[in-house]
Amino acid sequence: YVLAEGREIVTNGIYYEDQLSMHEGLEVTVQNYGFAAIFYLIYSVFGPVGIYIGMLLLNVLLCYLIYKVCMVVSNKNENLSLLIMILTDLLLGQWFVVTRAQVVSYCIMMLVIYLLELYIKTDKTKYLWWIPVLSFLQINLHASLWPMIILVLIVYIIDSFRSKKLHLQGYRTKPLLLVLATSFAVGFLNPYGFRMITFIFTSYGVPEAQEYVNELKAFRPLGDNSATLFYVSVVLAMLCYIFGKNQNIRMRWLILIFGFLALGLNTLKGMSQLILVLLFPLAAVYKDFKINKK
Repeated sequence: YVLAEGREIVTNGIYYEDQLSMHEGLEVTVQNYGFAAIFYLIYSVFGPVGIYIGMLLLNVLLCYLIYKVCMVVSNKNENLSLLIMILTDLLLGQWFVVTRAQVVSYCIMMLVIYLLELYIKTDKTKYLWWIPVLSFLQINLHASLWPMIILVLIVYIIDSFRSKKLHLQGYRTKPLLLVLATSFAVGFLNPYGFRMITFIFTSYGVPEAQEYVNELKAFRPLGDNSATLFYVSVVLAMLCYIFGKNQNIRMRWLILIFGFLALGLNTLKGMSQLILVLLFPLAAVYKDFKINKK
């Protein structure tokens, strides 16, 4: 279906009425139109092999970004960062690293987190101004997950207000507010306007969709082997946080973990965002733990 969308867009341009079914005059929002067009162009030149290689390269990029985030928060504990990178990608690979636009979204989300962590560590605003660019790419490649950028920014803004009582770290808030406003405004730079911004509200939590689409159904810990693996992984990760040096944990990471846990329990598709943020804070908790190189 993504290839068919891309073929229609490359051949006849962006469309606003469904061209791929028996319906006539049915309004449609092709929220992944940019990815679909690129997807089809790769397929046209390289065939199915090109698509698989493209997804493998995206997964390599995702692994690298997870590793870089872990290196920042662990003060360059290389072996620990590699271990967390591997475990995160193994979990994602159970269901979520597939030939769809979501892998691009995973890369963008981890890059946003990496830039935010660099800003906190160095207090240099130059890292933040790439985030509106990523917002533009996200809304035009895979709009359904564009709100995740806004949510992550809001979480980091919450932690920017210093409060010992609430365990908030405290760092410069104004640059983050400016980047949030800019990233939100940039979201309107797409061919479908406000419909792309609100697409997530018609794709998550809709009873009719949840009844027929497996990835939108609620997470069941004992649904199959992969679901059980996710459940066990979450429990083990929580135990690692509890018994580690939890004075190194930051409120922003806890909010991300429990926020995406709520989303993941509500819909299986949302479990992928939880996996992305579940393990990398362990790099800070165990940053003094030495792992021999293998």
